[in-house]
Order: sequence, then structure tokens, then C-alpha cells
Amino acid sequence: MSPRHNGIRQCDRAALKAESNFVAGGTVLKLEVQILRRLAGRPHVPQLIHSGKKELYCYMVMTLLGDSLGSLQKKIGKVASVSTQTRVGINILFGVKQLHDIGFVHRDLKPANVAIGRPNTPDYRFLHILDFGLAREFVVIGENRKLQMRRPRPRALFREKKDISEMKKRTQHDILLKNSPIQLQILFEIINGPLHLQERPHSTKLQHERPIASYREG
Repeated sequence: MSPRHNGIRQCDRAALKAESNFVAGGTVLKLEVQILRRLAGRPHVPQLIHSGKKELYCYMVMTLLGDSLGSLQKKIGKVASVSTQTRVGINILFGVKQLHDIGFVHRDLKPANVAIGRPNTPDYRFLHILDFGLAREFVVIGENRKLQMRRPRPRALFREKKDISEMKKRTQHDILLKNSPIQLQILFEIINGPLHLQERPHSTKLQHERPIASYREG
């Protein structure tokens, strides 16, 4: 048996992610490392093995996963059976819950950022949420040293997919945990493919972009 580091044998294959220290706007790898450290031991997310910083770049090593859901969609087509769609949805939602439990929202959930486990491993049948470079913390420690919801910013830079959040981009509202059909749309796209909302006329889109609270029966 080979020696282990964080439960990973030295002979195991792993995934390496590196980023230049001179990226405009700053590197996001530090945030990903912070999130993966908090997610240590949790299912449906990759596990951090090692991280470090050199003169020209920073890097992290994490568990190697299999194909992304986006790649699988291209290889075998859309998911057809209801039972498979249900399992995909449960896996994704549980993975998102792991992130919410540590106080972060993902903000870039899409088929390319959901992957199955590596073949011939116990995780092969499960989906994993990855790529936390656009994530944002929504729970912070307040002045009383107690956890509290982070105050939304009055204006925020747009960080989501264009065809999913045109309304939020225009209003520039901060995005935390809100009741919104956007989460359902993301799940639909992950399972069935893009909705191509950008092809709809602008006037038609506006008719469907009223907040949920503005709809009343009758």
C-alpha cells in the first residue's frame, strides 16, 4: 500500500489546476482553495490534495474526476428517462447544498461544471460540482461574532451566464439565495441542454421577467 496524503495514495492520478499570478483582476485560485478546504470530506465535490504558490503561478491539486455532464451530453445525447433525470437532479442539488452549507453560492452552475466520478472508483456513479472561481460568500461573521447573512451590495458586477440572467444583469442586483426560476432553468439546461433564450425577441423576454412576487392569482 502506497503512502497517503489526505486519503489519496501517492500512485493515484490527480487533477492539477494552475493560474498565473499576473492575471488582470487577480487570481481566483485562492478562493477555490479556500472553498475546497471547507468542503473537505463532503460528497459530490472534488477533494483538495495540495496547493501552493510559486514566483510566476499558483496551483492546486485535487481529485481527478471523469467526464463533465456537458461532454456526456455531446457523446450520448440528452438524458431521456425520467428516473435518470431525477437522479441527476438529486445529485446536483445535493452538491449545491454542500456549497450552501459552508456559506457560498456557486454562480456558474452549468453542464461543464458538473462531472461524474473517475471510472472504476466508488465515486463513478455520482455527480460532482466543481469550478468555484465565481462563487461568492453569503454568510459572514458579524460584529457580535455570530454568523449572519452578508448584506447585498447596492450594485454588483455581472458574473452569471448571459442567457440565464439578463434581468439581473440590467438591474445589477446582488445575487445571493433568492426565490427565482433561474435555479430551475439551470437544472433544466444541465439535464436537457440549452434553452437558447437569447434567440427570443427582446419584448417577449421582458414579459417573462417579472419577479415571482408580482404574480397574483386571478
